[in-house]
Amino acid sequence: MGVGTLDLFHDEDLTYASRLQSAGVPCEVVTVPGAFHGFDGMFRGTRVARGFWEAQATALRRALF
Repeated sequence: MGVGTLDLFHDEDLTYASRLQSAGVPCEVVTVPGAFHGFDGMFRGTRVARGFWEAQATALRRALF
């Protein structure tokens, strides 16, 4: 799960991730300093957005393969 520190859902996302982990559901959390909701779609060419997408792809590869 990824969330920016300026995301409107920041606290809710972290609470949800914590509940998943407490229930035994594997869940990684990536927090992006200074990022707002949707930053990775609006600014996908930036280094931080590309890094965020790569982190998601890596997590999916680990989970699926």
